[in-house]
Amino acid sequence: MARLELDKEKVRLGAMGPATRLVSRACRLVQTDAKRTVRVDTGRLRASINTKLKPTLYIVKGTVGSRVKYSLIEHNGAKKHTIRAVKGQYMKFYWKKAGKVVWMRRVNHPGTKGSFYLTTPMIKLLPPRGFRVSRFRDANSGPGSL
Repeated sequence: MARLELDKEKVRLGAMGPATRLVSRACRLVQTDAKRTVRVDTGRLRASINTKLKPTLYIVKGTVGSRVKYSLIEHNGAKKHTIRAVKGQYMKFYWKKAGKVVWMRRVNHPGTKGSFYLTTPMIKLLPPRGFRVSRFRDANSGPGSL
């Protein structure tokens, strides 16, 4: 009678390399397509989109995103809202419609439609490569958010 025993640590270590490469490639695909599809004004958001890999004991996690303050608004969009300057001060900004720099205490922002620059590439590129993409909605998610 023959008996087979697997060294769990060697099996885990042997699988981590291919798993890390697979997740890394998938993240790079999403990152590249996100940079291609994001709306660009100054290029700051596009330049900030990056990938982080975090291999843990049994799981390889990959994250594609941006730490720019307005990245979530660009992704999910924003409703109409009023923006007010700090009490007694003015806001200074370039207004495309006026074609010049303006100073104002209050602005009625018309809102923006989300571009979903991260979730669209995930939905489009990853399922054909064997990844399962699940959707969820929460207070910060727009349609198609993951």
